[in-house]
Amino acid sequence: MIECARKVLFDNFAVSSDDRVLVFFDEISLRRTPEVISAFILAANEIPLPFLSVCFKSTGSHGAEPPVELWEILFGRDFVRILDGVGLLDKVLKKEVRESVIDEFIGSVLLKYNVIIALSYYSTTHTIFRKIATTCGGRYASMPLFESGMLCGSAAVDVDELSELTGKVAEFLNKADLAEIGAPNGTFLQMSLKGRVSKEDDGNLRNPGSYGNLPAGEAFIAPVEGTTNGVLVIEYAGEKRLSEPLKLFIKDGIVQSFEPETHYFARFLKDVFSKYPSAANIAELGVGTNRRAKNPANVLEAEKILGTVHIALGDNEGFGGNVRVPFHIDFVVFEPTLKLEVEGRWTVLIERGKLLV
Repeated sequence: MIECARKVLFDNFAVSSDDRVLVFFDEISLRRTPEVISAFILAANEIPLPFLSVCFKSTGSHGAEPPVELWEILFGRDFVRILDGVGLLDKVLKKEVRESVIDEFIGSVLLKYNVIIALSYYSTTHTIFRKIATTCGGRYASMPLFESGMLCGSAAVDVDELSELTGKVAEFLNKADLAEIGAPNGTFLQMSLKGRVSKEDDGNLRNPGSYGNLPAGEAFIAPVEGTTNGVLVIEYAGEKRLSEPLKLFIKDGIVQSFEPETHYFARFLKDVFSKYPSAANIAELGVGTNRRAKNPANVLEAEKILGTVHIALGDNEGFGGNVRVPFHIDFVVFEPTLKLEVEGRWTVLIERGKLLV
C-alpha cells in the first residue's frame, strides 16, 4: 500500500524537490482507513520534502468549508486575520458569500504547502478553501469516502491513458447545447449545456492549480440553471444501496417532489432543502471514464465507472455554475444512454452503458 501511495505522489502529482506536502484527514477517515493515511504519511516521509499531516473534526457534509485551523495551517494566520478583520471569515466558513469576494485578498495568502492530499471523509472539492489553494498554485487531490481497496485499485489507473479518454469526453460535452439521459431504471432527463464548459477529472495533478478526485475518471459540466426537467431514479446514496429506489421529479432545474414521499432518503433531502433551498438545484452532469472503477456502492468510485453518468444536486459555482450552497451530492445512473445535441444534430455518446469514443 505504501508503494501505491508513492505512485500517487510521483505519477499523479509528479512531486519534486520544490514541493511541500500536506495530508489532512478527519476523525471519520482516521477510523475508517488508518492504513491509507499511514501509507501516505510513510510514503511522504521517505521523500526529503517538507511534510505535515493534520487531523481535524469532521465538517458533517460534502462541500462544507474546513475549520479555521486548517485555513491557518495552509494559508497563514495573517490571511485569516485579514478576512476576520473585514468581517468575511465567518461568512466564508458558512458559505454565505460567493467565491469572488475573497479575490482581492488572495494576494495576502502565503501558501505553506503546495501538494495537498485531502483525505477527509466529506468532500472539500467544492469549497472556497480549495479554490484559494489552487488559485495560489497548489495541486489538490480530494479523496472523500475513500476506501482501502481504492488505493491500489481504481486510484492506480494509468494517468496518461485516463487523461486522453477523459479529454475526448469533455470535448463532446463542450460542443453540446442539449443533453438527454435515459436509463433502464426509469431515469429520463433533459437539460441545456449551452455556454457551459466541462471540467476534466483525469488524475493529472502535475500542474500548478490542478485539482480533482482520487480515484479520478470523469468529465463533468454544470447544466444551465433552470433547464433540467424529468425524473431521476436513485438506487445508491453515499456508500450503500437504498432499500428501494427513490424517484426525484425535477422541473425547471429544481427537485420538486419524491416518490415514495415517505422514503427515508426523501426525508433527508427534504430536511436539507428546507435549510438550504438552493440545494435542490440540479448542479452537475458527469460521465465516468475510469476502466478500473467497479464499486457501485461508493459514490467516489461509482461516479468514475466507465460508461456511467451521474447527476449532482446543490453547489456548482466552483465549476461554472451559479449556485453557492454548503451541499453537494452525486447520484450515479447505471447503464445509461446519453445523447447530446450538437449544432442541431443528436449524437449518442453512451449507449446502455457503453461509451462510444
